[in-house]
Amino acid sequence: MAITAKGRVQKVGYRDEVEEIARKLNVTGFVENVKPYFDDFRGEFEYFEINRGEWGEEIVERLDTTGKLLYRSVELGERTLEVAERSVELGEESVEIGKKMLGKQDETIDAIGGVSERIDRSKEEIVTEISALRDDLRSYMEEKFTRIEHELEAIKVKIGMV
Repeated sequence: MAITAKGRVQKVGYRDEVEEIARKLNVTGFVENVKPYFDDFRGEFEYFEINRGEWGEEIVERLDTTGKLLYRSVELGERTLEVAERSVELGEESVEIGKKMLGKQDETIDAIGGVSERIDRSKEEIVTEISALRDDLRSYMEEKFTRIEHELEAIKVKIGMV
């Protein structure tokens, strides 16, 4: 039995695809590019293979296939770059939100401090303790945000945003 595929099947990697499918399906025989004529093929084959044409034509076909794959790689690279850029933007937004949160916490501490002056001593001690804890938290968060900012800058450099 012979199957003739017509259309855009030459110089696009078609034979390699057919061979891969044939192996998966356990089909025996061969695939080859043919000129405008086609002879009937009959008989049993031991395995499936590619009958290649002239070496120059084969090289050009391989270059065409390579070009397609390279183009796909470039498209994927562009998508990856877009995702990386968006990640950097989100990281920067997170740092800004964190800084705003620290500012709000400062305002809250100041408000608590103002009220504590009008209340008894034990409440003042609680506020002092909270302030100390808040300062520890602030130092910790500032270190983290500084590290994140450095990492974001490094990512920007690596993806060429700087």
